[in-house]
Amino acid sequence: MRRARRLLPALFTMMLLLTVWTALFERAALGKLRGDVIAGFFYVSNWYQIWTGAGYTEANDFAPLRHLWSLAVEEQFYILWPLVMVLLLRGGSRRVAGKAVWLFGASVAVTILMAVLFYDGPIGTPEVTPDAYWNILGREISIIDTLYLSTITRAGGLLLGAAFALLWRPVAVMRGPLRDKGLRLDLKLSQEEWGDLVGTTRESINKQLRKWTEDGIVRIDDGYLVILNPVELEKLAGVILF
Repeated sequence: MRRARRLLPALFTMMLLLTVWTALFERAALGKLRGDVIAGFFYVSNWYQIWTGAGYTEANDFAPLRHLWSLAVEEQFYILWPLVMVLLLRGGSRRVAGKAVWLFGASVAVTILMAVLFYDGPIGTPEVTPDAYWNILGREISIIDTLYLSTITRAGGLLLGAAFALLWRPVAVMRGPLRDKGLRLDLKLSQEEWGDLVGTTRESINKQLRKWTEDGIVRIDDGYLVILNPVELEKLAGVILF
């Protein structure tokens, strides 16, 4: 709802002002703009552009609302995803992270499907390049526009993000044993192994750690290097920790 309150007033104001401007200065395009405005209002601009052939492959000098396809995909995801989550949570929230594998698989499947359906070659009219179109209910639909604009084909990235979101559970991490180990580095390698890893000698490592410990930048705690002052350590070590 917060995102809707932020986006909708600006979107509706923009479409209203655009309609007024078109009525005054681009009257010939007013009829076509009507469909774009209605599709934008109901968040179906991507499907409207696919159905009318007004996607990015369509030559049109005046198409001010063509960019709303991406917002339509986003809003359709917001509507459908809660229903998907209801299904995913039927087995309990403890098993929800395991469902990420299925979402990742679905993302890969969508990507492969797009690659299989992709039309590689010059695109003309349906009469010139019939393989570049699907005939649906008597209307010639551009394959490229559909792959680029449709919610189904755009679901690959959305599903991948959702899969990672199911795996990344910061609240669960904060409740577990890792809650206070965010600034720890595992030092359980031998000093010789650490020397090989960072390209320096055992004596140099000991000397530097003692200096940082005395300055209150780090401390050794049960085989871990605990970073007490990450900002200062970044300056001294010349590395970016976060």
